Amino acid sequence: MSSGEPSNYGAAAIEALRERASELFKDYAVKMSIIINIVVGSNSAHDYGWHEFTLTPKRGGAPIRKRERYFEMWTKKLSGAWRIYSSSPTAM
Repeated sequence: MSSGEPSNYGAAAIEALRERASELFKDYAVKMSIIINIVVGSNSAHDYGWHEFTLTPKRGGAPIRKRERYFEMWTKKLSGAWRIYSSSPTAM
């Protein structure tokens, strides 16, 4: 996620992620844990959870713990395939 950062799309998004990750891994040892729950109905489902990060400074110091939440809503198409639901008019 680009929390507190400008949003980018396409190739610019890939490059921005690469740059942010390089800076992060240069200064910290990173441990990531995923906590998730998935609830499935007949024609819809949702998953939600947390990504927990422990950032340990490579130059010493106390670890930093961060937690990011997320939620996704899924719908089942007539073909039986699942897709992430969006209320955006352009995605419908």
